[in-house]
Amino acid sequence: MTAEHDDPIDRVDAAAFVARALAEQLHERLAGHGLACTRLGIEAVTEHGQELHRVWRHDGLLTAVAIADRVRWQLDGWLSGSNGRTGARPARPTAGIIRLRLIPDGVIAQAGLQAGLWGETGEERERAHRALSRVQGILGPEAVVTAVLGGGRSPADQVRLVPWGDERLPARPDAPPWPGRLPAPAPAVVLPSPLAATVHDAAGEPVVISARLAVSAPPARLVVGSGQPAEIVGWAGPWPVDERWWAPAEARRRARFQVSLADGAALLLAVEAGQWLVEAIYD
Repeated sequence: MTAEHDDPIDRVDAAAFVARALAEQLHERLAGHGLACTRLGIEAVTEHGQELHRVWRHDGLLTAVAIADRVRWQLDGWLSGSNGRTGARPARPTAGIIRLRLIPDGVIAQAGLQAGLWGETGEERERAHRALSRVQGILGPEAVVTAVLGGGRSPADQVRLVPWGDERLPARPDAPPWPGRLPAPAPAVVLPSPLAATVHDAAGEPVVISARLAVSAPPARLVVGSGQPAEIVGWAGPWPVDERWWAPAEARRRARFQVSLADGAALLLAVEAGQWLVEAIYD
């Protein structure tokens, strides 16, 4: 569905009015064919040729009201200039909108939904959808993200943050073998930046990992940064990771260890170029 305008639209209320009418037309046309929308593309073009395109997804059905809301939120953020933040979305346009187009990118047969006995089914989910989508309309699609698990060797590699409403597809397939992948369980917290640490044996000597992955002595004490030493009461590893060895500028070679401390904490450690790092926390 496309709406052309001779007079450019530069006010949010006017854009919302047009969006509502266009959403109702699209919903009626789809309903006439026994279809419902689950994924919607919204495209706006200004008088100066600037374009805005965004795809919204809903795990239920996008009603006329839901479609109108998403168009209004998107145009509200664009026309008000609240999305001109670092690179996430285009800045405020220099001219009004002359073309608005709704593209039903995903449709299914409208079979209806079974309501709960007391009418509560889906109400909480719909409120969550509306609240999170509203935040996206104000701050941008990347302001609300959910985690998607996939393949990889480290906990950081296995998680991809996807904007709310986008397709929840993993960045890497989980099925193929991943040599050097850590065994279960997965850490509870993955640190954004690993913390520098030192590991010593019972005699106070630094624990060293050879090129053949031989451990110089059992790890006995851990010091994170300038903190106090912590006693290591259990450890497992090393799990070697040799990535992109064919590209010297991008190659990385590490060995990972799981350690448990006397205070009950469990950590994921890595050794890279002789430096010990804390990568994640298990509990």
